[in-house]
Amino acid sequence: CYTVQIQNPTLPTDRFDAVILPDHDGQGARDGVITTTGALGRVTPTALTQAAAQAAPYLQNLPHPRVAVLIGGPNGVYTMPTAVIEEHLTAAIDASKALQGSLMISASNRTPDVIKARLRHAGEQLGCPVWGDAGDGENPYLSYLALADYLLVTADSVNMLCEAAATGKPLMVLNLPGGSRKFTRFHKNLRDRGITRVFSGRLENWHYEPLQEAQRVAAILADRIADHLGRRTGS
Repeated sequence: CYTVQIQNPTLPTDRFDAVILPDHDGQGARDGVITTTGALGRVTPTALTQAAAQAAPYLQNLPHPRVAVLIGGPNGVYTMPTAVIEEHLTAAIDASKALQGSLMISASNRTPDVIKARLRHAGEQLGCPVWGDAGDGENPYLSYLALADYLLVTADSVNMLCEAAATGKPLMVLNLPGGSRKFTRFHKNLRDRGITRVFSGRLENWHYEPLQEAQRVAAILADRIADHLGRRTGS
């Protein structure tokens, strides 16, 4: 048996063969610990290709450049004032209009209802797709990632930022009030790797290696498990 623990087990790590921890947890390198940049995600090149091919025609026909605006919600360290989201949304609309592009907007389960209402209102005015909850039909989140040319994501969600980073597309962070040491480390890691920039009202182009931490970790584990089985069988 080869035991793998994902995230902090709150137990001594030597009780497991491998423990997978994000860098921003600040635990440091130790025997058996595999550190990752951010979270392990489900977004792969294959998944993006399939999502683009299966996307609804109303998404596939949107004019380029397409700007996906992904809104999370308040959590234990970030607040999400309506006025801040209003400011970000206005800047995103202006930046998209300047390039004669289009917006694709998505909320999350944590997004306050008042903000969802504002996003829907903007979508009606602009004629752009907005997803807020199950009442809006199937979540096109993965299609947004696949079809977008630019990605704007609120600072509160490690998962959303890491999934967006898996695309290799320009990824701009929408700052929010609050933060913590862990989130400061997380955002610094992404900036230092050239993955993210802070959205300043202008859509910027740059390139980086898509973040594929799940695949990288899987390859490391495959080698370690093969070595483990070899030792157990004496081969």
